[in-house]
Amino acid sequence: YVVVTPDEIIRIGTAGHTDTSRQQRVNENTVFRVASVSKTFAAGLAGVLVAEGEFGWNDRVIDYIPDFRVDGDASQVRIEHLLGQSTGLIPHAYDNLIEDGVSMERIRKQFSKLSYICDPGDCYSYQNSVFSLIEPVMEKTTERSYAELMNEKIFRPLDMRDSSVGYESFLDNPNHARPHVKARGGWRTVKVKPHYYRVAPAAGVNASAVDMGKWLMAQLGANPDVLAPEVVQTITEPRVYTARDKRRKYWRDILTDAHYGLGWRIYDIGDEQIVYHSGWVAGFRY
Repeated sequence: YVVVTPDEIIRIGTAGHTDTSRQQRVNENTVFRVASVSKTFAAGLAGVLVAEGEFGWNDRVIDYIPDFRVDGDASQVRIEHLLGQSTGLIPHAYDNLIEDGVSMERIRKQFSKLSYICDPGDCYSYQNSVFSLIEPVMEKTTERSYAELMNEKIFRPLDMRDSSVGYESFLDNPNHARPHVKARGGWRTVKVKPHYYRVAPAAGVNASAVDMGKWLMAQLGANPDVLAPEVVQTITEPRVYTARDKRRKYWRDILTDAHYGLGWRIYDIGDEQIVYHSGWVAGFRY
């Protein structure tokens, strides 16, 4: 865990081992998969690129991905809808295919079968594969890979030395935590599954506790030259109402309001507001 202020990391702590052999202890530089917390990085990177004039939040997705098709008028879907989970398309579209190891190229060909449950921008519809269309948008406008952009615009400027994007980068780091599943008799270490790495903006980031502290500090204004206050304000603005979040088991007794911003959940607890995201992939909770 890590606790920060806008100025410094004030506390960091670790526990346990990287796998059930108990040969390597977890430390502040041990890398974990952050799963859907990767969406916060995608939104931050997008905000930086928008500020640099590479594309605009209200740009049509089809202007960058001409073969993007849905069962309806695809031109309605804007970049802000991708990152704001408000495309209006059937939620969790083709997560089953991601989990089955199907390539994103094949999954994207299935988008033409997706239909709207509301007009884009009008309702919450959580996505992984559709969310990750921001990757080809970024790559087309900058002519650089998503991983290169994340390293250049986010990781290196924030001195996030342990962070990376992708399956190979995770395994290549000798100080990475292995995934674990609960089985009869206790927990067991299992192999890393590459499937959700194929949707890198949605679930492809790896990071340590110390690096997540630096990421949090950037949200709080510590690095305005990297993540400008206007960018943070834009991506954390409440946009689409997320009624289901108010009914979740561990939140329903305390939440007074719930929205999604751009890559972030925005929750109200009484008069206080928190900006939040969680993540899950096989063997990891974040």
